[in-house]
Amino acid sequence: MERYFRIIKDVPVNLLLFLLGFVFVFQVSLTMFYSNNIVTFSNKFSFYSINRAVDFADSNFTTMKFDINYKKEINGVLYPFVISFLYKIVGKNNIVPLLYVMSFLVFFIISIFFYVVSEKFSGREISLFSTILFITSMPVIISIYSGTDVVLTFLLFALNIYFLIFDVERRKYKGALITSFLLFFCSLTSAILGFISLLYIGLKFFNKKIKTDYNKIISVTFILFFIICAVFLFYILAEKKDLQKTPLFETKTFFVNTFFKDGFLWSELFAPFVGLFFYIGMFIKVFGDIKNKEITFNIYSLFLTVAVLLMEFFSTFSSETETIFFISPFYFIFVLYACYGLYYFSLIIMKVKNINKNFIFTGLFLFVLFYNVILVFNKSVEQNNNIRFIANEFYIQKFMEK
Repeated sequence: MERYFRIIKDVPVNLLLFLLGFVFVFQVSLTMFYSNNIVTFSNKFSFYSINRAVDFADSNFTTMKFDINYKKEINGVLYPFVISFLYKIVGKNNIVPLLYVMSFLVFFIISIFFYVVSEKFSGREISLFSTILFITSMPVIISIYSGTDVVLTFLLFALNIYFLIFDVERRKYKGALITSFLLFFCSLTSAILGFISLLYIGLKFFNKKIKTDYNKIISVTFILFFIICAVFLFYILAEKKDLQKTPLFETKTFFVNTFFKDGFLWSELFAPFVGLFFYIGMFIKVFGDIKNKEITFNIYSLFLTVAVLLMEFFSTFSSETETIFFISPFYFIFVLYACYGLYYFSLIIMKVKNINKNFIFTGLFLFVLFYNVILVFNKSVEQNNNIRFIANEFYIQKFMEK
């Protein structure tokens, strides 16, 4: 336990609390404005999980229902299991406000781990900037205050990343293995995150043997992973009744988001050009590993990026799904590499144009921050407007009574 208190020694806790507190107040205030002063969630997927938790608790923890509203890519077992115990303590009318408070605490813990990982990954010089961009990222804020299973997935994923970087590198596997296996119970899409983590642990464990035939082993592993991941995601997301009637096949005019739910560079969830910096950062890091025949966290991130791109692709086969509620944990990695790529780009421009790198990096940072704020506001309003249309559903009405 002492180890985890030591990691926050250099973390700007007061600044994080201020930013997180502002985001919390904004989300709660906006939700109450649109829902007649009721603290609620703005999507139906959260209520499906909460209702499952209530049924599980009311059955004295013997039966958990998986009815027609169960979305296997979003909803799972572990989150309702945890919520059921909270429900037993506070009751139906207080469970939603309590989950908001719990989400704030989860966001705080994740932000601390992000700062520590960022400092290790790209240095103290930009770790604070990266953390601010992470905290203000629209997918992160919307998903953590969604009340869905992704809240627990995000926490386990952040812990898993911490263990992969700080423990697995020293050949200590317990923490990474525990969090990896727990991810299998959050949802079927989070199971992919756990699978990639286990795959990376295996590669690290046999690191010395892999070096003898590095290119062949990595290539074969990547191809097998791609096939397994694609088949699994097709099973999860593709609607089997009539593939010809899925959104992908019914489209007459094709755009980028026709093939990738949120755009190939995630341009609909983040400032558009930041995706380019992400790929720059990813390419630089991964190329260095392949050149030196090394297995590091960058190889894990490469597998993860491919999995998320496949999630974005197969999501286009589904007429009703919210990718933000299962790909948002990826933004832990996305912001890390994007900020590294942005910083690297600033260094290149400085050498070519003889311009102060801090000026370039700060200017780009402020633009992305401003864009983040706009996206958060737009998506929050859009989500909260949905309350008026979903409030009459049976699963939601039970928790919107004063």
